[in-house]
Amino acid sequence: MVGRNKVALLVIIAALIRIALMFINRNPCLSDECLYGKILDEIVRNKSLVPTYFNEYVPWKPPLTFYVYSLFYPLSTIFPIELTFRIPSLIFGVITTFVFYFFVLELLKNEKKKEEIAFYSSIAYSAHPAFLITNGLFLTDNLLAFLTLLSLLYYLKGERKSKYFIVAGFFSALAFFTKTIMSFAIIYLAIIYYFLKDKKVLLKKEFLISLLFIPATFLLMYFYFGEEFINNFMIDATRLEIPPSVAGMYVLLMLIAISVPFIVFFFIRIVDRIKKKKLGFLEKYFLFWLILIYPAAFSNQLLYWYFIPVIPPIVILGVKEMSKDIFDRPFIITFSCIILIILSLSYVPLSQIDKRFEDQKNIGIYLVNKSNILLLTAYSPGIIYYKFHFEDKNYDENFNVLFANENIDDILEDVLKYEIYKLKTIDYIKAVYGLHIPSKFMAYGTFKKFDYVVIEEELIEDKFKVDEIFKKYGYKLDYQAGLYSVYSVYKRD
Repeated sequence: MVGRNKVALLVIIAALIRIALMFINRNPCLSDECLYGKILDEIVRNKSLVPTYFNEYVPWKPPLTFYVYSLFYPLSTIFPIELTFRIPSLIFGVITTFVFYFFVLELLKNEKKKEEIAFYSSIAYSAHPAFLITNGLFLTDNLLAFLTLLSLLYYLKGERKSKYFIVAGFFSALAFFTKTIMSFAIIYLAIIYYFLKDKKVLLKKEFLISLLFIPATFLLMYFYFGEEFINNFMIDATRLEIPPSVAGMYVLLMLIAISVPFIVFFFIRIVDRIKKKKLGFLEKYFLFWLILIYPAAFSNQLLYWYFIPVIPPIVILGVKEMSKDIFDRPFIITFSCIILIILSLSYVPLSQIDKRFEDQKNIGIYLVNKSNILLLTAYSPGIIYYKFHFEDKNYDENFNVLFANENIDDILEDVLKYEIYKLKTIDYIKAVYGLHIPSKFMAYGTFKKFDYVVIEEELIEDKFKVDEIFKKYGYKLDYQAGLYSVYSVYKRD
């Protein structure tokens, strides 16, 4: 019988850690939160089952996260919209910690100190900055982590009762509905587990059926969205850089740094067992598990929450080796100090207001109920989100966006003359966040009239030249979000 006091204390600790995040993280919606926030707004307004952005389908983003988070949307009448989006993430952080505890118990079911290892490794998992910071944001990875561990828990339970494999397959399908590519990690880890432990299980009817849930869900998405879903899936599946980019190695090193000392004890145990030629099942399984770091480290979009899938083996084996299965007072004191230090690595960054997104929010609010707008930017989802959220509508046909990945000095005059289509480097796209456009610029809108032009300062090389072009076409500086704002709004006289 699992110690109820341990479970209750674990849930309380996980909840308190996340309640603190509610007060510490005062940032506006950040990056992908703005993108997901707009999709969620449109699902709620349209009462639709299909995610849309500017009323265009987004088959590259599975719908389950938005269905679940929409249940909390009524809270926006009580709380700021940012907190409304983040409350479900905080809740998933707590219940995922709870599931992780039982997953470790099942994984170590034959060990005497399994409850103690499960308890302390769950705290380490819950407090890990990659997981905890993600819990403080509106991201699909929060639901994914919960469903992944839940599916793996039932795959382990299937060793005793085969019917649990079907349950595991069901949760893996839900994981695919949350984040397509990473859900395949569940199949990989389940196969590796029984390949190392009991190969006969791999041939059981229920186990084989469970492996079909994700492919079946894949086909369902294909029939629903068509070839566009396949195209985006293949792009995501091949989004790797070999050799890894400098940014990739930086994020990888950051993960290692914030995982100390657990990762140190992890490899101490591995090296020791290899030297003694006593590499057991658990060590072998976790080494195979660490291979999941490959797609994260080599991805061309480096984000720390990509590393959440590899936290479990690091903290489980790290705690086991650190304690040597002796959970006395010195261990508890040392472990507590480590957790407090690790927590600071999460709380300090989130306590800092991100000026770029604060400016985006202010600009977006300034543009509310204004039309005939051109936004010149590299990537400013916050401006788009806050404008249309507070206008309570999905799109405006007179809202124009020109995304650029280089300075716009040389094309600005053609844009202001509404001759954007003469530029060979421009791709006209159907939805604002079309993926993987190979051109230097991509555009959305009618480009027929601009009463307001919002420009991101980083896209300007010659400020004097740009100001002169605006004057030539009858625009003057109208608004900046702050003294050191990275955005400027020009208005036609």
